[in-house]
Amino acid sequence: MDSHRGYGPKPYDATGDPPAGRGAPRITQASSGASVRVAVVLLDPLSALRLALLDGRIDTVTYRAVVEYVSPVPLFSSGNEAAAHGESGIETPDERASRLINKITRARNDLVQ
Repeated sequence: MDSHRGYGPKPYDATGDPPAGRGAPRITQASSGASVRVAVVLLDPLSALRLALLDGRIDTVTYRAVVEYVSPVPLFSSGNEAAAHGESGIETPDERASRLINKITRARNDLVQ
């Protein structure tokens, strides 16, 4: 058995991508005395919504609203792209950033320059 011991989803890799084999949820069972615990490993981003719908915890209107939602602002295609954007200009801050850096540096004496 691999390192996650069947008790939950495997952690994402360094790329932030989910494990291979996306599709139907994988169900694993682990005995605990007289009871049996079932862990559903969600391999599809919408699996939790589908399960909530089937279980009656959300209605079809809510399910459709979530599935059909489109963000009003553009999103980054990956965590790496978002990080690159966030770190852009860090070596050569613009005038506004320089003012904020100076303001923070004056207010905090625990920063190393």
